[in-house]
Amino acid sequence: MRKLFLDRQPGQRHIQTSLISLQEQFHTESDLIAITKNTRLNLEYDFKRRPARPTERAVQGRLHLAFDSVPWRNVAEAREAIVRFKSWSRGQGRPEDKGYVPGRLLKTLPDFLAWQAYHTMAAPVRAAGVGLRGDGPLGHLYRQFLRALVRGEWGLSLVDPATGHRSTYGEVTHWLVTIGFPDANVDDLKNAKRNTAKLAPQTIYLNEDVARLLVAIVEQYPGFDLEQAMHPDHLMEAQSLFS
Repeated sequence: MRKLFLDRQPGQRHIQTSLISLQEQFHTESDLIAITKNTRLNLEYDFKRRPARPTERAVQGRLHLAFDSVPWRNVAEAREAIVRFKSWSRGQGRPEDKGYVPGRLLKTLPDFLAWQAYHTMAAPVRAAGVGLRGDGPLGHLYRQFLRALVRGEWGLSLVDPATGHRSTYGEVTHWLVTIGFPDANVDDLKNAKRNTAKLAPQTIYLNEDVARLLVAIVEQYPGFDLEQAMHPDHLMEAQSLFS
């Protein structure tokens, strides 16, 4: 059991054998028999209490996430965390689909910090009228940046003020691929310009992945206005990346 827990992977399935339930036995007039099911392995925390003071501890020669827990302030908070963690951990789409986001597990401290960032920003982003997807803060910045770029907002423009050259969607896509978004394509920019693609100021939360993309954006587009993009609680930390 310990090995199964330590080696678990997102989306892993598990063969489970059990006796038929008394209710099913009665309704189907069946004998007491064993049934086998191929079920999704679920060994993640149930979030009935709020995780606190996360750290990593050694288990059988490897590090694994560990944390204390404290009560939620109310039942609604607990239910929201349970639902959001289910969405975050299961990912989005299939590996062959565009926009595929792999599932996540809470095995390391970076895993926990990624989940915490996703959970923390969920309510403010939703209040701004924008849905938060399974790719969390990084995906949110990616889409908001493209929406601002194609609309000439937040100090961004497809036109280079120094040379007057107007970048094509293809050129922007090529740049996105070079900085670590291999699935980027011109449809991302076309979708960003749609009226339904809402631009939500001050909803960007900073974490390690977001910081890397911010640095790449500012290097390519020095006029990017962090004050319009960043959540006020994360603005100073974002500005410190360039000081």
